[in-house]
Amino acid sequence: MQSVFLLSEKHKIFDIIDDLAENLKKLNKKSINQIFISPEYSDFIFLLLYHPDKAVRKKGKILLKSINIKKNHNIKSNWLGLNLEESELELYFQFIIHFLAEKDINLFLNTVKLIQANKKKFEPYLIEALVNDNEAIGLNAAKLLHVINNEKFQSPNFYEIMKTFPELEKGKLMKILNKKLVNLSDMNWKKRESIVRMLISLEIPTAVNKIQEFISDPDENIRYNIAASLPNFQTPLVEKLLIILLLDEIDKIRFKAAESLGVLFPSLYKNQSSQNILQIYGTKHPKKLLALMESFKSNTNIQKMWKKLGYDSNFIQKYYSASDSTLIEKYIENIVLSEDESLKNTINFIISDRMPRILEFISKKIKNEEDVDKKRNFLQTYQDIQNLFTIKQRDGFILLL
Repeated sequence: MQSVFLLSEKHKIFDIIDDLAENLKKLNKKSINQIFISPEYSDFIFLLLYHPDKAVRKKGKILLKSINIKKNHNIKSNWLGLNLEESELELYFQFIIHFLAEKDINLFLNTVKLIQANKKKFEPYLIEALVNDNEAIGLNAAKLLHVINNEKFQSPNFYEIMKTFPELEKGKLMKILNKKLVNLSDMNWKKRESIVRMLISLEIPTAVNKIQEFISDPDENIRYNIAASLPNFQTPLVEKLLIILLLDEIDKIRFKAAESLGVLFPSLYKNQSSQNILQIYGTKHPKKLLALMESFKSNTNIQKMWKKLGYDSNFIQKYYSASDSTLIEKYIENIVLSEDESLKNTINFIISDRMPRILEFISKKIKNEEDVDKKRNFLQTYQDIQNLFTIKQRDGFILLL
């Protein structure tokens, strides 16, 4: 018996068992004996004996006997077999819980009764089910947790239950979610929305790092929910993500991001428009605002902001991602010849964001350049930049900005 099943494998297993169960209900004993089961599936066909539908359990026993799989099980009494191996038992609990999304009302009610009859054993698996891919399973697991342990879980509300968990329990759920965060671009919007909803509900700093992966999600409802929920987290990354959302193309997302920043920093941002907040933030943290250029350099709001802050927005847009060589050429060309203070400030600003890497680059140019005039220009440029971006301390040490 395979001891560990990945999440995707479990889903596949349960789908196969569900299909097989539906077919078994339509077959007589003779037809069941003729069913061929692929060897790769034989290790988990035993789940048929623990199906919430009694008819499936009865015919499942015939099937297992026909393919020489021996499992002692009394279908008339206890559904929870004592002879299951540990890995089989874990799969059994998760198999039963997956019926919490069942549309057949009788099958669903049988599942609920089964869980309630073994509530202590099912409770940890119901907690794990809160972060199930299927939203219906998560919501119904929350309601069942309230029913079977209403002293601990005083509300059937999914979010209220998630808030009750200690940090250690939330960390365990976060590990489960981490396994789901692969191939986001291939996920449908419903699954992405479900994962974000679960990350939001955890309200722990590590969840924000994963929420960041959805900050530019193509679905505007996901981005809006992120903007609305971020004030519930206490981590420096939250402000950065909300600033990014201030640049969103959708008005309601920008407004919600501004509102959330007002909640987090009332003395700075409360009742301020998204554009005003960008200006306040850019004045305090111009380099942090500059770091957003790669993704938002064509955004009109950020271009307006650079102009308000006294920088040449066209130059930033064009040369923010330029090579060090191109930037130094523009420095020599414009700092020496141009009288445009805005342009000079802008070039110095971008260069300052690349220190000390830019000085290392010029040093190599000085060392390798054979043309005397060019070498002189590089030497002068190196000295000018070093003088511009260093502070000489009283004790004689030089600090490079």
